[in-house]
Amino acid sequence: MNDWQYIPFTKAAKVISDEGRRVKQRDYLTTGKVPVIDQGQEYIGGYVNDEHMSFKGDLPVIIFGDHTRNIKFVNRPFAVGAEGVKILKPDPSYEPKFFYYFLHTLDVPSRGYSRHFQFLRNSDVPLAPLNQQKLIVAEIEKQFSRLDEAVAALKRIQANLKRYKVSVLKAAVEGKLTEEWRSRRGEQPFAPTKDETGADLLKRILVERRKKWEEDYVKKYVGAHGHAPKDDSWKKKYKEPVAPDTSSLPELPKGWVWASLDTLIVEGPQNGLYLPKSSYKAGIAILRIDDYQDEHSKPVAELRQLETTKSNVSNYGLNNQDLVINRVNSPSHLGKCLVVGPRNLPALFESNMMRLKVSSYADVQFVAVYLRSKAGRARLIQNAKWAVNQASINQGDVGATAIPLPPADEQEYIVGEVERFFSVAAEIEVTAVASDLKRAERLRQSILAKAFSGGFTI
Repeated sequence: MNDWQYIPFTKAAKVISDEGRRVKQRDYLTTGKVPVIDQGQEYIGGYVNDEHMSFKGDLPVIIFGDHTRNIKFVNRPFAVGAEGVKILKPDPSYEPKFFYYFLHTLDVPSRGYSRHFQFLRNSDVPLAPLNQQKLIVAEIEKQFSRLDEAVAALKRIQANLKRYKVSVLKAAVEGKLTEEWRSRRGEQPFAPTKDETGADLLKRILVERRKKWEEDYVKKYVGAHGHAPKDDSWKKKYKEPVAPDTSSLPELPKGWVWASLDTLIVEGPQNGLYLPKSSYKAGIAILRIDDYQDEHSKPVAELRQLETTKSNVSNYGLNNQDLVINRVNSPSHLGKCLVVGPRNLPALFESNMMRLKVSSYADVQFVAVYLRSKAGRARLIQNAKWAVNQASINQGDVGATAIPLPPADEQEYIVGEVERFFSVAAEIEVTAVASDLKRAERLRQSILAKAFSGGFTI
């Protein structure tokens, strides 16, 4: 490396103007003539058909995400996307990919959504003889190619695991997961409800639902008037849940019955709390839509906190076994749900979700399994209202969602089987796939470190 030198970044590359041609994210197309390259994680953010929006400078160039720190090598016509994009053109003394790969070795600390280009601008860049640069690039790409093949195989395993979990949920809510179990019910010791069908269970749930409504009504009446109602005429105000239209629903296994989700709800649905950003400071934790996925959630210690009134804490405080459903989000995340557990408490819940409590005779985990299945989620969001990059469902949509109701003991068995299958998939993903993907990334960095420390110089 005696013939290498280091020069300031500002002399090694210059920032190229896009001459005001930038495509706003709301104008991205899913397909089109010109790819839009922005600072996002994906190489191509979208497309645009207006070829006048294409970048007019010489190629190749390097895109640096000033907010995201993502780095992209671009050698084909493209349009510049959104904000936070720096277009870099290395000096002619550099093989462009040599410069590009070197940028990946820089330790650029994360500053959230702040600007990061300052860390590049203040760095020095190695300059090797051009023939050495080309040899180094060739060796990096040869080793990266082998690594990419291994990573692609790992990602295929990840995709297969996702499909596996989808198929497990499908089998669970269609009754196929418990076919053998149902055929052997008589051979096993079951609870006193072993002969109860889904229809029998539904009757018990309806009795509990009405009883809960009457108790709540009397409590509110006494609070407002100081005494109980004088007669039973108020009981006529109770609204029976509407049964789902089963004409277009698939046939269920013997002993199961269709019900509306509203039938199972004894409290709620209730939309969450909205407070301005200025309220987010030290105080009580609040669960937000980014804090959970269908299978995972942040513990309460990792949730944001806010300062609010005792009344809000009382009205919007989550309880163990509450079911929260995402009611406003991007279409891909709309309807995701979480069964609240001790790890999430104590906490409030924000306005982009709603919470409800299901009957004590139903298994809330089974309800969540159903809503996470492809069929369940489709029914949950079938009447969603759509806006730009966002969709929403309301309390009526949730209540009207058709749900299959197996006997109580079968619900419990289904939940146990799904957890067992998912735990196996999680173990494979964490111990094999995820660890190997991290190892591959470390190996990628070691290849680059070797390359720019003279290890590939010939």
